[in-house]
Amino acid sequence: MNIRVAAPEDMARVWALTYKTFLAHGFCMANRATSLRNYHSHLDGIAETTVLLAEDENGLAGTISVTEDSSYKLHVDETFPGAVMTMRHHYNGARFGAAWRLATRAELETSPDARRAGKVLVALIGAALEECVRRKLDAVCISVHPDDAGFYEQRLGFKEVDRVDHDPTVNNAPAVLMLGRLEAMLKKWKRKR
Repeated sequence: MNIRVAAPEDMARVWALTYKTFLAHGFCMANRATSLRNYHSHLDGIAETTVLLAEDENGLAGTISVTEDSSYKLHVDETFPGAVMTMRHHYNGARFGAAWRLATRAELETSPDARRAGKVLVALIGAALEECVRRKLDAVCISVHPDDAGFYEQRLGFKEVDRVDHDPTVNNAPAVLMLGRLEAMLKKWKRKR
């Protein structure tokens, strides 16, 4: 498996994979006109965002994005404005960012060899952590479905900050805002691997 930074010409594949993954999980409505999911598009193509790709022999296996906080804000500002403002205040002077748009090829999740999906997930999370280190971030937030929150707490030490019953950015599914300090996450991730 190859992990690399997406180029502008890769973005249509990223949006197509995101669409297929989110549709399979009920996080977006069917859109036969485009079959693309380009949400939070204001964050794509800016210097503060890095889009990472995992590629295997069958093409794009997964993607994750990391965005450093800036005047463009973060993807979680839309759903959790008060909590994110509080985090910014708390981390005033520190480097703060978010990991988002984690998606893996749907057939990996349903294949007989489900370990392949896990390997893609682990590779993408590891690459995202490396990108957070490269950007010298002190803290990172994520927004996940409540069913997935336990994984991020156990494996990376994220803590729940807020939750909503209806997140409009993911087809009104419930969502949990989580925050992790990068130094602690790196230690926990290395121990669990």
